[in-house]
Amino acid sequence: MFGIWIHGCIDGVSHYVLYACVASNKTQETLFEPFSVDVQKFGPPLRKRSDFVAEHALIKRYMEEVRPATSNPFLMGSSVHNQRIEYWWRLLWEEIVWYHKNAVQEMVDQGYFIPDDLYHRISFQDVYIPILQEIINEWIGTWNLHRVQLIDEQGRFRPSHVPA
Repeated sequence: MFGIWIHGCIDGVSHYVLYACVASNKTQETLFEPFSVDVQKFGPPLRKRSDFVAEHALIKRYMEEVRPATSNPFLMGSSVHNQRIEYWWRLLWEEIVWYHKNAVQEMVDQGYFIPDDLYHRISFQDVYIPILQEIINEWIGTWNLHRVQLIDEQGRFRPSHVPA
């Protein structure tokens, strides 16, 4: 959306959103940064699933280094194999992104924002990325309060890659 990308990660078992990062690019480094924060917080996952994009190369390399004995530590496939995150993306789009995209499109239509102008785009990103990140963080906080699948013997929530 107008030079803004949202990168996210969801636990496959519990559907707990581990992170969603709003950024002005989709470089390998940008995608690896929130993943590495997640790894520091929870430890490395057993497996990581992704679609077929080159931007995940650093994450793929990390997973292969940290989980060499695991069969397929980095799974790549089409969106139909990433159903949990795709469902979440659809909800995020309907609840948050659609409204903001329409608001920005209104600014474009009225001539207040020219997406092809570098200065407009950089200014827009500098102002709008933190706002959108805060809105998404609040939405994730609400999402993560919904009942999640409990996966340990004591009934405590743990992301599926966190050892009991």
